[in-house]
Amino acid sequence: MQFTYNDFGQSIQTFQEHDGTVNTGTTPSVQRGYANGSTNTVRPLSLTYPNGRELTYDYGTTGEINDALSRIGSIIDDDFSLTHLADYEFLGLAGVIQQTSPQPNLRYTLAGTSNDPNTGDIYTGLDRFGRVKDSRWYNTSTNDDLSRIQYGYDRASNRIWRKNPIATANSAQYDWLYNYDGLQRLKAANRGTLNGTNTVLTSTAFKQDWNLDPTGNWEGFKQSDNGSTWSMEQERTANPVNEITDITNTVGSAWADPAYNAVGNMTTIPKPKQMYEAYTATYDA
Repeated sequence: MQFTYNDFGQSIQTFQEHDGTVNTGTTPSVQRGYANGSTNTVRPLSLTYPNGRELTYDYGTTGEINDALSRIGSIIDDDFSLTHLADYEFLGLAGVIQQTSPQPNLRYTLAGTSNDPNTGDIYTGLDRFGRVKDSRWYNTSTNDDLSRIQYGYDRASNRIWRKNPIATANSAQYDWLYNYDGLQRLKAANRGTLNGTNTVLTSTAFKQDWNLDPTGNWEGFKQSDNGSTWSMEQERTANPVNEITDITNTVGSAWADPAYNAVGNMTTIPKPKQMYEAYTATYDA
């Protein structure tokens, strides 16, 4: 790869050669355009793909809020229709509250059409503390939800449940219920179908439990792939510098034990899909 920069230190061209060294005349590259600083900004203006396709970053009408804040309001294609690939609306300085893609009739929103009874404003996707509670993607032509995820929190802002009503409507168990210890550390995560008050699962399809020591090391870990019986139970040992030195499975296949060099780099690494086997890592000086 090879990079070219402008006088402001911004990368304006990136070459990537898949066979040999970069040739700036033939190697495919991505180009980026920026304002030249004459209007007191060097904000990004465009992105050009290796095939010549160009996307334009639009900041709206001169002098209005998106322009004044150098906040991208739209991403526009260079096709015949100058298609708006994405249009953004904001809450505050930079919080995206809504994103619309007109071509596929797709919209992500944290806003509603009427005031939320709990907060008194139209931002139905946010609770009174500004936390996301209802994240919605829907078809703007039919108003049908394509994806909708809802969240609940405790007083410490820990996420205690996650609801997927689209999955539930299709008989899929993709709601989550979380539990924390007194130090606000996750100790249980269960997936299934939440009840109407989001306090328990009426059915469980998958679950994980953690047992943590005072510094947060995993002393024990359990996983159930069917939500009923444990398919894996582990005990783990950490040394005084919090490196895992022993993993013992009392249920399920054995895992390789990690090993480290003197500066803490892992030299024996369990393989992700074959945990009983290990990679050996070496490091330069």
